[in-house]
Amino acid sequence: MAGRADLRWEKERICELFSSTPEGGVLDLGCGPGFMARYLARKKMGTTIYALDASRPMIEEAASHVPEEGASPISWLLADVEGLPFASNTLSGVHAGAFLHVLPAPDAAIKEAARVLKPSGAFFASTFIRPGNGPVAKVAQRAFDRLASIHVFSSSDLRRYVADAGLVDYKTVIRGGFVYLTARKPGPEVTEGQ
Repeated sequence: MAGRADLRWEKERICELFSSTPEGGVLDLGCGPGFMARYLARKKMGTTIYALDASRPMIEEAASHVPEEGASPISWLLADVEGLPFASNTLSGVHAGAFLHVLPAPDAAIKEAARVLKPSGAFFASTFIRPGNGPVAKVAQRAFDRLASIHVFSSSDLRRYVADAGLVDYKTVIRGGFVYLTARKPGPEVTEGQ
């Protein structure tokens, strides 16, 4: 399955991760047409699911679906990731599925996600990863960036972005050309180095 996301596997990991977070809202960054937001609501992964996208047509499409009975409420938000419309330390989880690679500043997006997380809150992302970080991989990445405007990350890039955002308990799983990463905001149960 090289280069493709494994959505079923991703959903299972998200449920495992978010079921162990403090109670509160969960944010789906770059929600697109709202598939994951509706799934998170159906599984009651948060008291409210906040689905955010910078594209008005995407938010309108996502919000056009009838909410499922018994699911967590969904709040559809038209906003940019650079200034999330939440106070610091307010959300229990942030999901950024297949999203970081289209951002001009993915490191800033991870910092902003960390800002809005409650202590012990969880961050989950899926994105492209390149094998290795040698000179050939870096040259290929620069060429790809110019042609496609999509970033393919190295493991060291992602680890640095997460650490610079102040998140801990960083873990990754690579499946094909996709990497799934998780981290937590430090809190009473999560300390540096865990």
